Amino acid sequence: MTRLFLSCLLGAAALTLGFALTPSPAEACGGFFCSRSPVDQSGEAIVYAKEPDGTLTMSVRIQYEGDDDAFAWILPAPVPPTISVGTEAIFTALDQRTRQQFDISEFRTEGTCRTPPTCYDTMSGEVCGSGDWYAETDDGYYPGPAFDAAAAADASAGGPVTVYSQGPVGPFETVVLGATSAADVLEWLGDNGYDLPAESEEPLQAYADAGHVFVALKLATSATSRFIQPITLTMETDEVGCLPLRLTRIAATTDMPITTYFLGGERVVPSNYSMVRVDVENIPGLWTGERRWSGEVGAVVDTVGGQGFVTEYAGDTPEGISLTLPSVADLATESDPARFLMELQVRGFSGTASLLAALEAFMPPPVGQEAQDYYNCLTFGSVASCGAPTSFDPAGLAAHLQESEVDPRNAMQALVDRHTYLTRMTTAMDPDEMTVDPLFMVDGSMPDVSNVHEAAEVRRCSADYYENQAPLDLVIGDTAHRTYEGVPASDRAWCSSRWGSHCAELADLPPAARDRALGEDDGLCTVGRVGGSRSAGVVGFGLLLAALVLVRRRR
Repeated sequence: MTRLFLSCLLGAAALTLGFALTPSPAEACGGFFCSRSPVDQSGEAIVYAKEPDGTLTMSVRIQYEGDDDAFAWILPAPVPPTISVGTEAIFTALDQRTRQQFDISEFRTEGTCRTPPTCYDTMSGEVCGSGDWYAETDDGYYPGPAFDAAAAADASAGGPVTVYSQGPVGPFETVVLGATSAADVLEWLGDNGYDLPAESEEPLQAYADAGHVFVALKLATSATSRFIQPITLTMETDEVGCLPLRLTRIAATTDMPITTYFLGGERVVPSNYSMVRVDVENIPGLWTGERRWSGEVGAVVDTVGGQGFVTEYAGDTPEGISLTLPSVADLATESDPARFLMELQVRGFSGTASLLAALEAFMPPPVGQEAQDYYNCLTFGSVASCGAPTSFDPAGLAAHLQESEVDPRNAMQALVDRHTYLTRMTTAMDPDEMTVDPLFMVDGSMPDVSNVHEAAEVRRCSADYYENQAPLDLVIGDTAHRTYEGVPASDRAWCSSRWGSHCAELADLPPAARDRALGEDDGLCTVGRVGGSRSAGVVGFGLLLAALVLVRRRR
C-alpha cells in the first residue's frame, strides 16, 4: 500500500461566496455569447496535482459576490508559494468528464402482453391508423512573485510581519505574509488596502500558530478586466496540509458543496474524514429526475456529522481533455475589430465570462448597445453593419488574452497530460460542521470508482395489459423499483384513447361496417348477395333509386 500525504488547501474566501455571470440569448446566434443560463459556480472547487519531486500545484476557483473593488481573499499555505493565474477551463473540463451520469442503458420486455383490438375509423371507413391521416407515435500561467528566502530574511528583521513576496499577478495584487500574530497580519493587510473581516482573526491565528504563511489577493486598481479568475499556487512541499475549513466557515453557506480533483498516479482518499457512499441502488429517483445528486451527497455526509467525502470518480485521467489555445500575439496589429473576433473564434476561443470581461475592457461596445449582442453581431458581421466600438486596443487585448487565457490553459493542459490518474471527491457541509480540517493521502490499494451509473427499464407483460400500458420496473443492480403501475387492458378504453373519439372497436360494429373495415366488402351493389343486413341494405338502396327514376319521369 502506497501512502503519500498531500498538502491540501482550499480557497477560503473571506467574503461572500458565489460569483455568477449571466451571458446572453440562448438562441442559435452563432456568436460567442449565446446562453442566458447563469454559469454554475456554486461552492468551492480545487484542482491539486502532486509531482514526483514533491511539488504541489493547486488551482482554486475563487467564489465571490459583491463589489469587485472590495474583493479580498486570503488562505493559509504551509510554505510560501509561487502565484500565477489559473483558468476556469480546467474546472469545466474535469467536471464535464467526471460528473455523475444516471443512464438507462437497457430496455427490455418480459412476458407476453395482450394483443390489442382492431379499431375502425367511423369517419374514413378504414381500420384506425391505416390512412394517411394518422401517424402513430410512441408514448495558465504567467508567473507571479516567487519566494525569495534572502529577501524574506531581510524583511523579517523589520517588524512582526514577514513579506515573502509581493506584486501583481494578472488582475490581482498579491502578497505572501508570515507572522506569529493573526492580528498583525490583518493590520498589515488593512493598511495596504485589503478589506478583510475582523472575525477572520481567530481562525487565522490557528494557522499562524502552526507556522503557515498567508496568501492574500485583491483586484489591482489598474486591472483592465474586473473578472475574478481562478488562481494557481505552486510550492515545494511534502508537508501534510489541510483544507482550511475553519477559515472557510466565515463565508460558508448551508450545505456548501466542495469539490476536489486530485491529479497524480494513484487514487486519493481522506485520511481523517469518513469515506461515505451514496446508495444509488435504492434511489431510483436519481434516474427519474425526482431526486438530486447534490441532495443525496448532503444527506449521506450528514450521517457522519458533516465530516465525510463521497468519491465521485477515481480512475484513469479522462481522455479528450483539450485546453490548449494557439498564440494570439500576431493579432496585436489587427486593426479591424470584426476580423479580430472572427480570428478568435477560428482559433478556438469560446464565450466565457473572462473573454467577455476582456472584450469589454479593450473593445467596449457602442454606447447603448448590449455587450454580448454586439460581440455576437461583430463575430460574423462588420463594423459597418454592427457599429464601431467605443474604442479598440488590439495590442492590449492580444497581450491580455495571451497572458490570461492562452498561457494558463496551455500550462494546465501540460499538467493534465503528465498525470495518469484522477480522483474526484465532493462533500456538502454547514458552517458549524467545519471544525476539523480534512487531510488527504494517496492509497493505491483502493479500487477505481466510475461516475456512470446504469439501470435497465423492464416492461412486465401479461395477459392483463397491453404492451404500452404494462407496468414498468427500473432495475438497478439486483434491485427492481416499480416506476409505473400499469393500466389493466380494456378494449373500449384502448380504442377511444388510442385512436380518438370517432373510432370504435371492430367487434362493436354492424356486420357491413366490419366487413368494409376488414376488406371483405368488394363494394358491389348486387342484390343477389346473401346476408341479412347486407341484402336489406342493397334492396333498400335499389328501391330508393327506382323512386327517384319515377319522380323524374313524372316531371
